[in-house]
Amino acid sequence: MSQADTAAPSGTNWIIPVGAAVVLLLVGAGGYFLYLHTGAMLQRGQALPPLLILVLALIGGAASFFSPCSIAITPAFLAYLTTGTQPDRDARKLSGPLVLSAALVALGIVVFYAVAGIVIGAVGSVAYNYLVYFLPVVGAAFILLGALVLLGRTGVLGFVERWNPTNRRYARQEVGTFAVGAPKRRTLVSFGFAYGAASHTCSLPIFLGILLVPLVAGNYALAALSVFAYGFAIAVLVVVMMMLGQRVFTALRSTGPWLMRITAALFIVTGGFLFYYFGLNYGTYLTPTSMAATIAPSQQYRLIEGAGGTGYPYQPRVLTIPAGHPVQVAVTDHIGGCLLSTVFEGLGPHGRPVEITVPVGETRVVQLFASRPGSYTFHCGGEMYSGTVLAQ
Repeated sequence: MSQADTAAPSGTNWIIPVGAAVVLLLVGAGGYFLYLHTGAMLQRGQALPPLLILVLALIGGAASFFSPCSIAITPAFLAYLTTGTQPDRDARKLSGPLVLSAALVALGIVVFYAVAGIVIGAVGSVAYNYLVYFLPVVGAAFILLGALVLLGRTGVLGFVERWNPTNRRYARQEVGTFAVGAPKRRTLVSFGFAYGAASHTCSLPIFLGILLVPLVAGNYALAALSVFAYGFAIAVLVVVMMMLGQRVFTALRSTGPWLMRITAALFIVTGGFLFYYFGLNYGTYLTPTSMAATIAPSQQYRLIEGAGGTGYPYQPRVLTIPAGHPVQVAVTDHIGGCLLSTVFEGLGPHGRPVEITVPVGETRVVQLFASRPGSYTFHCGGEMYSGTVLAQ
């Protein structure tokens, strides 16, 4: 390879990688906006015709990729899949290996969600409480990989390097030979599986909602097509992110060892975030709760997340309470996600928001007070699902 091929981009050559970085940020921001509004579309899912349900599945797949849990993993994800590539090899074209890699990563994500959905269907929604333990496992793996890179001990993971999908792909292109592809495929699917495991607390409710909309209607073929559309949307986004990411990381090649340190730092920060997010979820189970605060058999007001095992968000969508009087509302969670919390805007002391955290399969009680008649918004901790409290 000539020196010109490996030199750092200069002058106007920076326009392409900088533009790619800007597009990456815009795609991420747009995807997060889509994530916030997917819940509202799912609430109307039962009234949609089959074609629109498939469109909703495509939107849901895209939204899942940009959920708050997923977006924190994306930088390390891009670094893993793009820093090992040869400059300008696949960054400017839609190649077969790129599409195959994206499809296998998407398959791994969908496989995790499908397995989780089967477990929840067989055992009950309480199984969600145990799925959260995937978070520290994946987080520990990310931190370990980042630390080994920083310490220069990557030789310890030589077998991982041999299984690195990008290294294997470009090695085959350089020598013009075909190597056995099974390890590569396993690696890509495993990476997608880990991606799904790390982001499931935000994204799994979307997947279950999309799957259950046609299942509740008894349309099993449509359910299968919805899952395919969900995975297809993820695969397309993986292709787009990899193509843009290759341009950005190719422009940073002149940084040499610093690029590897940046990649290692991304893995460590991502692992730390996963532990932090796990702590927010797991902390619920460590907090002592009195029986009086946990069980309210005579509650007049109830709010159920995922009522009837449908996977839909809050029921009722409009909760009516009296104005000027404090009331207690029993909140039950059947689907998880959204940090396991619900926020009631303007219904706390002195008109401040009040938040309640509810483990999956359990009920907690929160006191609300509407100082004057009107409409008040409540939403889950991730601001994805929402509803209205009507004070009269």
